[in-house]
Amino acid sequence: FTILDTIRLSDPVSMAMSPNVTRLAVTNFASSSVSFIDINPLSPTFHKVVAETRVEQGPTGISWSPEGDDVFVVSSAANAVTILNGLDFTKKKTVTGFLNNPIEVAVTPRYAGFGNGSAVFYAYILNGNGTVAVYESGPDGVNGIGFNDIIGTIPNLVLKRPRTVKMDAVSVQSGVYIGHADESNLGTISRVELTSSPLGVQPTNGNQ
Repeated sequence: FTILDTIRLSDPVSMAMSPNVTRLAVTNFASSSVSFIDINPLSPTFHKVVAETRVEQGPTGISWSPEGDDVFVVSSAANAVTILNGLDFTKKKTVTGFLNNPIEVAVTPRYAGFGNGSAVFYAYILNGNGTVAVYESGPDGVNGIGFNDIIGTIPNLVLKRPRTVKMDAVSVQSGVYIGHADESNLGTISRVELTSSPLGVQPTNGNQ
């Protein structure tokens, strides 16, 4: 447990590792940016910042999609989520709506061939007011139709003193763990899972 190296950043808050374990993404709250650090020990730029991307004001939580395509960054000061390209770290999209001081985010795998078979993935955004907003991805380029936007909040769910949300890696039904306080102000962890959903790819139109 000795210190091997120190990497200087402006104001690091949260981190997410790429699925191939070669990059570490770090949110910097004060500079409204995400730093990408090379963590491949065989690379000539090992432990160096190889890219930095500006995001919305006050980024806190961050999560890399399991397939590596997207990096989700929640910005509490801007009530926004910035989606970055997981390959070249450029900004893809910023989404708002149903957000209230978002503090953390967890991203599920794309459900193709398992789960509800929808060919989309979901991001669960934990708001500071205790609600959880749900983002539905777009299609995978071959199958599926998704909204590529935040579609609402989980009904009848308001958690006290929310702190963090993490994906349940063994769930095939879009499960997440959420750290918060119970009614007695004691720390607790709740598990939330998608229990009812149409199976397979669902068509959408402008009226849905």
